[in-house]
Amino acid sequence: MKRVFNIAFLLMLVLPIFTSCESLSEKYEQEEPIQAVGTMKLVAPIVSVESRAVDIANFTVKILSSEGETVATYSKYSKMPEIITLPVGDYTVEAYTANVPVASWNSPYYYGSEPFSIYENELTEVKTLICYFEGIKVDVVFDEELLPLLESDVVVTVKIGEGVLEYLAEDAGKAGYFTAIEEENVMIATLTGTVDGQNVISTQTFTDVKAGEARQIRYTMKKIEDAELYEYGVIIIGGESFVIDGTCQLVELGDITLEVPEDAIQDRPDPAPAPEQNPDENQPGGEVVQKVKPTMVGSGFDVNEVQFVEEFISSGAPLEIDITSQEGTTLTDIYVVIDSETLTPEELDNVGLASEFSLVHSSEFYDGFASLDFPYGESITSTNSVTFAITKFLSLLKILGAAEHSFTITATDSNGLSETIELILITE
Repeated sequence: MKRVFNIAFLLMLVLPIFTSCESLSEKYEQEEPIQAVGTMKLVAPIVSVESRAVDIANFTVKILSSEGETVATYSKYSKMPEIITLPVGDYTVEAYTANVPVASWNSPYYYGSEPFSIYENELTEVKTLICYFEGIKVDVVFDEELLPLLESDVVVTVKIGEGVLEYLAEDAGKAGYFTAIEEENVMIATLTGTVDGQNVISTQTFTDVKAGEARQIRYTMKKIEDAELYEYGVIIIGGESFVIDGTCQLVELGDITLEVPEDAIQDRPDPAPAPEQNPDENQPGGEVVQKVKPTMVGSGFDVNEVQFVEEFISSGAPLEIDITSQEGTTLTDIYVVIDSETLTPEELDNVGLASEFSLVHSSEFYDGFASLDFPYGESITSTNSVTFAITKFLSLLKILGAAEHSFTITATDSNGLSETIELILITE
């Protein structure tokens, strides 16, 4: 039986009507300009599995179109914007544990998805997203007669695909977690070491191991009549021959206990109110003012195309993005997520940054922002137009060597509307 936990989400999406054509992006351009502004709110942020806590704050969340294309990706749920703008259509929201090793002692893999639809001028709620354990849980145990005979060098090596874990005798009953690479996986278990003073090698292969399963490998002593039939794994005790035999059983994953601390995600900002269409509050005469998302335009380059760092450095041209919100509004946040092989946490810390930050709310990085000439704080929230210059970053990227660098930038305005771009920079 699969173990599940519930992530309850509230996805409230309101669709204002516009009087002229305004699309979310070229990819999702529609004949009629429909925008949906919504809030996604986690109700059960912490789930306990056995004695370990799974912190959903670090889950990755994706929204996919009906064609399976990624509309939005948030590397951490706790950093996910509260307001999401979507055109009318069918979607799927996914949540899963990211960066899970192929084998580990403490990183089980969970995944869940839920479809939803956006309709014109209607409220859509996605109330419950169920995430299932989608890895393979493995523990190793020894029969009571065998355990006292095991010496300290005995180790059981379990391999599924590229994932490998080594279980010592003292690890009996300890669970390890593997990534399922196929629908039906092959698991190889090899016991090596000294048993009752005798060197032993015993290898078993188990097939049809599936994602979401818990498997227990049990080792016993099996009495045999003809030891010459066995090349490995035979021990002699009191003149009788035994073979170390390993079997694999499908076992229950166990129960789940939900824990929901009130302060589970302290750094998550309060939900911004959904913008309302009220003619009386727009302008005299009751005329409805169309609300438009912020724009992000590269200074002399296309932000939607890959840019090469050496070309900017050699030309002396600045790498700047002009971010502008609608007249009559102000910018409320600019959120940045950096994904790079060479911009490690240590390298980012050296320049006073992290892999994710808000130019408005992450005050602990203000000194780093200032040294890099980034806009921050009130210089953003007091206006509707700023220039985000990444020019000083380029020399660091070049020093660190060849790599691809992704800068995902989300700008939000006082109407609660957001726009996201992904700027790809290449160093060669």
